[in-house]
Amino acid sequence: MTIKLDNQGLRSIISEFDLLFIDIWGVIHNGINLYQDSIDVLDRLEKEKKRVCFINKRAKTKFYCNQIFEKNGSRKKKM
Repeated sequence: MTIKLDNQGLRSIISEFDLLFIDIWGVIHNGINLYQDSIDVLDRLEKEKKRVCFINKRAKTKFYCNQIFEKNGSRKKKM
């Protein structure tokens, strides 16, 4: 399903979805550092009991991606 977001972004449609697919590279982090706005969104999704499936299109392992979360102080988000 394709939905054009308004200036409220994800907030305007989040109630309509139970599961979100979120790309890791360039959305959650740049390969080195996490994007704080993305972590804030993940925290909100967790509070709203939304399920998230991370998509990794790069040849990096789950272990490597988890290390980035941990290194950058995220609250132990795991893939």
